[in-house]
Amino acid sequence: MDFVADEDRARDIYLLALQRAPFTWPWFLLSLNGRVSRREFWLKYQVPLFILYVFVAGWFFSSIDFGAIAQGADPHASPGAVLAMTVFSLLTFWPGFAVQVKRCHDRDHSAWFLLVALIPFIGGIWLLVELWFLRGTVGDNRFGADPLA
Repeated sequence: MDFVADEDRARDIYLLALQRAPFTWPWFLLSLNGRVSRREFWLKYQVPLFILYVFVAGWFFSSIDFGAIAQGADPHASPGAVLAMTVFSLLTFWPGFAVQVKRCHDRDHSAWFLLVALIPFIGGIWLLVELWFLRGTVGDNRFGADPLA
């Protein structure tokens, strides 16, 4: 909000357009406030996460003793690979949630919209299409300034 001062009174009061705060990694990965564009979602979250997952999952699956299956025993992974998968999952849970909430905000949905994934058969597909592929609200919405503006 801004105004023109006229001695001790404010006149010509008007609203300023919302402005997005500068990008920071703590905000992007930890905060539930604001909006994230599809580009940021893909290039700063999904692609790096997928690359990390390929390495951790590759280590995990390469450590499984598949020879044990031929002998009738249960296959097992190395304890280090199991620990790495567990730590990876725990460390990426909150950032994943926070980024998805901001994508919901960009589509003008509250975070409760993530519960649509619980709808059998179509919920996960609906959520995937909404958050991964559709453009966010053009212009400002109730969650903040347009990240593309």
